[in-house]
Amino acid sequence: MIQYDSRLWFSFLFDFRAGQIRRLLPSMLVMAAFTAVVCYLDFVKGLYKIEIPLTVHTLMGVVLGLVLVFRTNTAYERWWEGRKLLGAMVNSSRNLALKIHAATSSEEERRFWARHLCAFVLMIPKHLRDERLEDAILLVDEARQDAVRQAAHKPLGAMKLLTQRLCELRRDDKIGLEEFLTLSQNLNELVDELGGMERIKKTPIPFSYALLIKRFIAAYVLTLPFGLAHSFGWASVVIVPFVFYVMVGIEVIAESIENPFGTDKDDLPTDDIAQNISRNVREILSSAYGESVHETIEGEAFQKIADPRDSRND
Repeated sequence: MIQYDSRLWFSFLFDFRAGQIRRLLPSMLVMAAFTAVVCYLDFVKGLYKIEIPLTVHTLMGVVLGLVLVFRTNTAYERWWEGRKLLGAMVNSSRNLALKIHAATSSEEERRFWARHLCAFVLMIPKHLRDERLEDAILLVDEARQDAVRQAAHKPLGAMKLLTQRLCELRRDDKIGLEEFLTLSQNLNELVDELGGMERIKKTPIPFSYALLIKRFIAAYVLTLPFGLAHSFGWASVVIVPFVFYVMVGIEVIAESIENPFGTDKDDLPTDDIAQNISRNVREILSSAYGESVHETIEGEAFQKIADPRDSRND
């Protein structure tokens, strides 16, 4: 996700990190060439006298503008809902870690929850992108790793271990009924938040709607040279690509943010948020040792952090 200062207005004019211009530049050049051919055949060769009144494109532009506004609003709602779910996951993970820290003074128990909660959280970004989860699986206890690997839904495989451990704590009377219910609610919230993210990922914009917008934009820009040529002459070679950039650029932005868990520049910083959660969880559950956690973790690197006694010996 691109970080920027909204107060630096003029710097936006020369900031090309979003990539829309680079992505659309070949198509803009094609539209410029197409418009030049139309002008050449009309003004130089006089082969045809097709003139579409500008009123037609004015009316079409109003309708297209409304459609594009609805399109971008829909995409932004998906993006914002994804951000709210990630924020809720941050809160649920912190609450769970704080309550586990208060409920038990066992270092081994705290390390178990730290490792497996971090494994669950760090699986989520890669799970949403259909990537390999091996690095996050390595955070799970070695004896339980195969069970998670064999699970069809690996984040739920990690959550299953946490749920089983919570039930064991209650069954052994290591926590009270009220604590059990509260911790169960936190685990339920994490599963619900994961389900909400999966819903966004697996429910694209309806195909018919997306197809209509693309056809509408194509019809508008391909007929635009015939409407502008007689009013603006050769200047339409510049005007048409600019209108094309505005219209198609809005659609490209909507496409970019409608799946907010990917790796596009405007997508949510899912990996960074997951790493931040893991730092928070480890710091909470290791606070008895007076240690703060700043580094990110990947795979076996967590083995060193998981046992504070090992860290002090380095």
